[in-house]
Amino acid sequence: MTKTELHAVIQKRLPILKMTIKASVHDRIIDMSQGFPPYTHLLCHTAFRSAVRRRDLEVNDFDLQKAIVKSVEMAEESVKDAYFKAIRSTKPNHQYKEALVAFAMTKTNEKGYFRAKDVKEPFSRIAGKPMDIPNYARHLQEFQDKERGPVLLREGKPKSYEYRFADPLLRPLAILAGINDGLIQASDLS
Repeated sequence: MTKTELHAVIQKRLPILKMTIKASVHDRIIDMSQGFPPYTHLLCHTAFRSAVRRRDLEVNDFDLQKAIVKSVEMAEESVKDAYFKAIRSTKPNHQYKEALVAFAMTKTNEKGYFRAKDVKEPFSRIAGKPMDIPNYARHLQEFQDKERGPVLLREGKPKSYEYRFADPLLRPLAILAGINDGLIQASDLS
């Protein structure tokens, strides 16, 4: 769904609940949802419940943070399984989690594909230092293997490959988990 459509989903429910939502929280929920209404609903549900538990009629940043934690816990089991299969490793400094979050943050085309060179900026931000394709080329390859998923699907020819998530619902979960784990901030998505 478009951001406008997700905005309408949230706005439609506010009068029913007789509650409000801070504008920045509203926008971050839409950004984190990555166009998927199930994540919009899940984040809103858990954020609004947090506000109710605080006995407040406005959903704020505190509620969003609680919603992120709860949404990672409550995500669909098959998507969570795919996430943990992708990042699991006994090797130190494997950076599977960081790479997966960077891939999830990478801007895509209208079909959901991204190019390896487009990952440089988000991966550099997560790593806190400049990262280039050789730093995550093995992750692109390994995330296509059955052992890790496959998490990514690849199309095209050498030097012009494009990648997309095999399960599109894994992308927003990776972002939420990245925020939850402190790898990125919700404000990094805008």
